[in-house]
Amino acid sequence: RKRLLDFCYKHILKDIYLKVGIKFIGQYKNVYSTRLHAAILSCLLGKKTYLFDNSYGKCSGVFNLWMKNYSNIKMMQ
Repeated sequence: RKRLLDFCYKHILKDIYLKVGIKFIGQYKNVYSTRLHAAILSCLLGKKTYLFDNSYGKCSGVFNLWMKNYSNIKMMQ
């Protein structure tokens, strides 16, 4: 059963989720998010992105390691 679910995700759902995310985020000029994957997608789409950290510091950790040099994303305090 797990193998069937993995197959469905890898070959069907992944593309659907990405298209839904692009359609949703694509309608905004600025994106404010506490969700790391939404912020990454927003940044890749060229949106002005404001990222707020979560309770355990994952967003700030990824931002400081990988995203701090991108001009269209800002880590909020």
